[in-house]
Amino acid sequence: MAGLEDLLGGLMGGGQGGQSGTPDLGAMLGQLTGGQGGLDVGKLAALAGPLLATIQQSGGLDQILGQLQSSGLGDAVSSWVGTGANQAVDPSALGNAFGTDQVANLANQAGISVDEAQQGLSSLLPGLVDQASPSGQLPDSGSLNDMLGQLGSLLGGSK
Repeated sequence: MAGLEDLLGGLMGGGQGGQSGTPDLGAMLGQLTGGQGGLDVGKLAALAGPLLATIQQSGGLDQILGQLQSSGLGDAVSSWVGTGANQAVDPSALGNAFGTDQVANLANQAGISVDEAQQGLSSLLPGLVDQASPSGQLPDSGSLNDMLGQLGSLLGGSK
């Protein structure tokens, strides 16, 4: 089962940034997005904290992934959890699967537009799921929620 150290190690590529030895937020977000993020690091960072909080409040990553699968994104979700390449998903399709109200709420919390929130979700979520499931399976919900909460605290403290 992957622990927080594994997730953060994967996100940071083993590197440290900044003078205080804190993780380099840009590098972490770059790892999550696979370098494919269309938004700047500041906007991705602003979205990451609310996204992680929403995942936890919605019953965990497995609940969010179930919601996405039932909205027609099952192949993409399976690729994110699996060990192969992550399938890209259209930002508007992901936004529709999340729901208009939920995306608007994320955008509001992050201080970005709805379009930017959708683009950020399509950049962040595949990498987040991929990093949380390195062996092709998600860890149990309790461990995953603890891990996501700690990652959210780290990202929230780095803005």
